[in-house]
Amino acid sequence: GIAEKWQPEKSAAHNLRSLGLAADPNKAVAHEGPSAAPRKGKAVDFAELFEIPESDPIHCDVNHWRRSRPQLEVDQQYASKLLARHGTDYKAMERDMKLNVKQLTENRLKKMCARFILLDPAQRVAPLPDGIEAS
Repeated sequence: GIAEKWQPEKSAAHNLRSLGLAADPNKAVAHEGPSAAPRKGKAVDFAELFEIPESDPIHCDVNHWRRSRPQLEVDQQYASKLLARHGTDYKAMERDMKLNVKQLTENRLKKMCARFILLDPAQRVAPLPDGIEAS
């Protein structure tokens, strides 16, 4: 690894050069135009420089959480409280500054409440108010 090849008594620039790296990459690149030939340096085995431990592949269903909870619990509680007080009167929800603390518009409230109503009972965390029927 790098630790074995690093010489503390030498400068950082010297150590980097001995590893085939540049201390200042802006100066290391030739700015002679597109026809300039690339610089030839000491070949470095990068696998030797960096010790990457082997690990088991991670088998994880990234979308599992999204499918099991398509709406956040906080948003479900928010929609449940508004639906309990106002039913499906979204204009009244919009004007209710005590419950609608996020000041969501009528259209945003419609979308949020519709998504909440359409949740499966297994996905729903907050209670569906009486008088509101799930489709």
